Amino acid sequence: MNNQFNVKWNLKVKILTAIFAAILIFTEIKLIKSILMGNWHWFIIIVAILISFALLFILLTPLYIQLDDDYFVLKKLIGKKIISFENIANIDVFKTNRDIQMFGSGGYGGYLGIFSNAQIGKYSAYVGDFSQAFLIQLKNGKKYVFSCENRDLVIETIKNKIV
Repeated sequence: MNNQFNVKWNLKVKILTAIFAAILIFTEIKLIKSILMGNWHWFIIIVAILISFALLFILLTPLYIQLDDDYFVLKKLIGKKIISFENIANIDVFKTNRDIQMFGSGGYGGYLGIFSNAQIGKYSAYVGDFSQAFLIQLKNGKKYVFSCENRDLVIETIKNKIV
């Protein structure tokens, strides 16, 4: 078995990513103007922070999910998150419910980072669209929320592997 499922962004993620990208471009133009005028010292710190966060979240952006014979694989722009089916305790549909963003992106490049809610507690998210989200709970207690097209097929396939 070797199935691949794309991670799609919802409209909010698309809009926030476009707005933040525009802000970054505007900021870089202002930086160049400030350098040419000779007063750039304070501005370079702001630009460095913005670019660092922008790069971090873009690198974490989920592209697709792949189900191999023994592994769940989330392919990110750089790197991947691999979970062995034997380490999965449970998988189910995930419904967001006033989740708190502890660290991460609440829409730029997706919903990425560490979140928490009253039902399941702390979890790591790699989500493009919460309407396609599912929760994977590992036997060691860690929780991950992912999203992709054909979520129900992914859930059913993994459930059949972990039974």
